[in-house]
Amino acid sequence: MILEDEYSQNRVALKKIKKESTICGIMCGLFMCLIVFELYYTIMISPIFLILMVIVAAVSITGFKGISNKDNRFSKASLILTAVHLLAFTAMISDSLTEVLTALVMSGPGHIIFAYFIYKTIKNNEKYHWLEQQEGFPHFEIKQTMYEMDKRQREIKDPYLIKKEAIEKNTGNVGHMDEL
Repeated sequence: MILEDEYSQNRVALKKIKKESTICGIMCGLFMCLIVFELYYTIMISPIFLILMVIVAAVSITGFKGISNKDNRFSKASLILTAVHLLAFTAMISDSLTEVLTALVMSGPGHIIFAYFIYKTIKNNEKYHWLEQQEGFPHFEIKQTMYEMDKRQREIKDPYLIKKEAIEKNTGNVGHMDEL
């Protein structure tokens, strides 16, 4: 009964992780849409905004890799690149302190929301790696676990069976002789 409850909780946690990973992947795709705005700034204001386009692409790609590979190194890199993008964008479009504050107020919430989803990805990856260590992963079904345990048990030979097979092998070879 305890095993069933544990498997049920782990199944629910795994489904939640998959759902949140999908949402985080969609957010990475939406963040990639910033390339269009960066392209507009590049054409209308200055070619220096190409650097920001590259940063946006790097943020999205590392975010996708963090989600798909369940690797927190990519997710943390995406989080750092998001902060770099926010600071670089604010520095490029503002000349005075009031413009800096205005730029932070205008673009900050979007970056903060994306950073929140990357943070959720990091937490989901940690939970996923913990679930990998649990018995029954990835199905968390009792019947599947019992089948795998029986399969492993069948592969293990009993020491008496090993001795019996050796004796039968030795006695079987004595009964007939090879022709010369």
